[in-house]
Amino acid sequence: MKAFVILPNPLKDKDLSVSRAVADRLIACGARVYTEASMASRLPSCEPYTTFPSDAELLLVIGGDGSVIDASVLAVQKQIPLLGINLGKIGYLSEVDPQELSVLRQLIDDQYTTTEQMLLTVSCVIAGEQVTCDRMALNDIIVSHSSASGMAEFTVSDSSEDTVRYRADGLIVATPAGSTAYSLSAGGPVVAHNVPALTVTPVCAHSLFQRSIIYSSKERIAIRNVGSTDLQVLVDGRPYLSLPPESVCYVEVADTPLRMLKLSHTGVFSTLFRKIRTIETL
Repeated sequence: MKAFVILPNPLKDKDLSVSRAVADRLIACGARVYTEASMASRLPSCEPYTTFPSDAELLLVIGGDGSVIDASVLAVQKQIPLLGINLGKIGYLSEVDPQELSVLRQLIDDQYTTTEQMLLTVSCVIAGEQVTCDRMALNDIIVSHSSASGMAEFTVSDSSEDTVRYRADGLIVATPAGSTAYSLSAGGPVVAHNVPALTVTPVCAHSLFQRSIIYSSKERIAIRNVGSTDLQVLVDGRPYLSLPPESVCYVEVADTPLRMLKLSHTGVFSTLFRKIRTIETL
């Protein structure tokens, strides 16, 4: 690789010292490094752009997991892989920590592997009209009550119309990558990234049945609001729309995956437990 786009999160990298260090390392190796024109004065060694550079080969996202999630929209749109440099608390979606910037040399030497992460699409049928979200989810789709409306009541069905009914605070439909996010906190299982599956986990279910269900990635999951109040639909934690009673939300795997780079040989589970141990010692 010889051309990179740096996407810093100024809320995480407040003085952009990490972003400058990343850019300087790559430029010293003979690479071209671009940044948005609005960041040019703060990253003077980078080439500013207003139109996304056609020769860019990788998005380097400097921030936390939220920054990676937001950048995934651009990565899919531009059909370019993504690599995260962690400035967040856990940074499970980020491959590189700030103290490990020497590994960026592997990008120049083409010493990396590319993985494909499942993305989810969501559409809703409200009063007979279909509304499709133009954003895909890297981690999860969440359907939940608002703080004002109390308990959520919904059914979950697969393509064979096999149906489960829940009374709960909400429901999480997670990708394998998202199985280590909110779904894990809600008691869901950790799913290896190479397992093509959707994990459906209720949040604080008010019933004897409160276990996660793992569906094939080929399923189209239908979530129907069978309660008397509106529910909220969130895409990777970002509010999408309100789901009125008797409306249906459909979740399925997107045709296009997100490509992410991997520089180490560390597995999913060892990475997860290492990062969790780090948090526990803070």
